[in-house]
Amino acid sequence: MSIQSLRKAAFAICILAVGLFAVENPFAGTWKLNVAKSKLAGSGIGPSGGVRVESDGKSFKASVDTTDEKGQPNKFDYEATLDGKPSKVTGSAAIDELSLKRVNDHTIDATGKKNGKVVYTDKRTVSQDGKTYTISRTSTSPDGKKNHSTIVFDKQ
Repeated sequence: MSIQSLRKAAFAICILAVGLFAVENPFAGTWKLNVAKSKLAGSGIGPSGGVRVESDGKSFKASVDTTDEKGQPNKFDYEATLDGKPSKVTGSAAIDELSLKRVNDHTIDATGKKNGKVVYTDKRTVSQDGKTYTISRTSTSPDGKKNHSTIVFDKQ
């Protein structure tokens, strides 16, 4: 095999490797709330809104623009790593800290806290086809009542 052939083969392998590493994170994108598929009672989320997520596979940057359970605007942002370490949340009345931990490529566990106290725990999953983002949330209201809700988003 000539040096020229070896160079071409090495170049082809490099191009293939770059293509494999460029696969998009399934959580990244713009998501719209699907009220019909959601069970929102106790979730802190009202009947409209969406989420925009950017992710490099190691961290998340999200902008949440929904309504609260009373229909009032609920806009907040966060940037968090996927290692379970707490990150600041800006603009939310419900939480001031969020921790995200990757379970696998399609599942993340999340914990939201307010003043150091756990407000909710989530299991966040994206369907294998990448079209549905589901949050299964267990929360505690300020009066101590436990709630379970399901928040479903469709990819836009």
